[in-house]
Amino acid sequence: MKNIQNWILILIILIYFCFATHGNFSFEENEPYFTVFNDIARSFSKLKLSFSINPPKELLELKDPFNPATNYHYRLHDAALYKNKFYSQYGLTPPLFIFLPYQLIHNKNLPENEATFYLICGCFIFSFLILLYLKKDLFPDLSQAIFIFSIINCGLTTNALYLLTFSNRQHFYHTSIACSSFLILGGVYFLLRGGIFNSSFNKRFLLLAGVFFALSMGTKQQNIMIVFFIYLYLLFILIKNKSQNLKHLQIYFLTPIILYLITISTYNYLRFENLFEWGSTYALAVMHPSQIRLSLMNFLPNLDIIFFLKPITTQSFPYITGGSIYLLKNLPKVFHGSPNIGIFYLSPVILFCFFYFYLRKEKLTSKIDLILALITIPLLVNLIIFLFLPFSNLRYKSELLFYLILNTNIIAFILDKHLTGAKKRYFTIIFILLSIISLTVNLLIAFCESPYNNMIEQSNSSILTLIHPLADVCIFLFSLK
Repeated sequence: MKNIQNWILILIILIYFCFATHGNFSFEENEPYFTVFNDIARSFSKLKLSFSINPPKELLELKDPFNPATNYHYRLHDAALYKNKFYSQYGLTPPLFIFLPYQLIHNKNLPENEATFYLICGCFIFSFLILLYLKKDLFPDLSQAIFIFSIINCGLTTNALYLLTFSNRQHFYHTSIACSSFLILGGVYFLLRGGIFNSSFNKRFLLLAGVFFALSMGTKQQNIMIVFFIYLYLLFILIKNKSQNLKHLQIYFLTPIILYLITISTYNYLRFENLFEWGSTYALAVMHPSQIRLSLMNFLPNLDIIFFLKPITTQSFPYITGGSIYLLKNLPKVFHGSPNIGIFYLSPVILFCFFYFYLRKEKLTSKIDLILALITIPLLVNLIIFLFLPFSNLRYKSELLFYLILNTNIIAFILDKHLTGAKKRYFTIIFILLSIISLTVNLLIAFCESPYNNMIEQSNSSILTLIHPLADVCIFLFSLK
């Protein structure tokens, strides 16, 4: 069993490497173009906070430099313009703790798709470690098939392959997503290892959890809310259980969070003279900053796009692409900005999450419920924000699926433990089939073309000439009646 686990881990990481390098099996050494995190890291090394690129005179002379209709040819896309300088709005953690150390050690830039590869591998490894911890602690008799497909789900059904195949020019978005998810999943794992739901704490792991959650706040604004709600949740559990280890939570978990929150606020103030400003107020984006706000009007369109949007099938490889058929027809133009697909179609294995309500009729250990709730906190915070944003994107699905897939696997563990006989066999077959379908859709969607996606065909078309015949045979076999 252990050998099978190890081979699956290695195989999935090799698949990641193949997609991240577009089949060339080497990362681009010297990027000939501007990349966000490398540039801001270079600025940090020179004790500067702004990008090395200065705003062109034409941009500054515009009546409204934030108007996307007039600034298109002059703006640094998605940078923040403040007092005649460009600033990053994508957090402090990636450039300070990943790109700057790499530059200082190697004296060259770290390709953003390489950084994303390492972080996605980290997301997968932490998800695997969480499952392995639960298996050893709560599910020692777990079915081998369920555990193996749970590992595969964590690796290949979270939209990770789509993140990895993106053009390097656009990779800073995905680096930010991968870094955020890596740190939150790491924080969850160290909380479990720290015995947060047991009678005693492991101070070292609790401190690591605090550090990981603290650093996650420097990747995305909503992560501050995630960490806040996780802390309140842990505080509630410890007070409810009258735990003697409440002080350890404050000392080892909360201290690094407070220190890094002060660091982030200082960073914001030094750039924008506002402790709470990340740069979105001054963003040079496809929409005017005044339009980039959460609104109830966006709820139904986003609900449709996030969950129910069907992919479009085609006659040629990869046979599907992002959908444009919405339940609601009169959507704002910005919702049609990029290919998309609902997560019920992208990873239908998540339908197993609904079995939780069936399991509530059974007797579950409180520890399982507590762990599921812990993993659900980042999922719900991200989902609520995505539901009210004035735009949507396929990459956002990863910030939901990393946690949804993990909870799905845990619910599958519970079902495997509680069911017997024919019910257990049927459940196992359905879980495996849905996992295979999810894996297939995730693989195919990673090959989809869009105006700025999938560099595989451009950088290494030979790999597609190998894949096409095999894919055609598979589709033919599936089409047989």
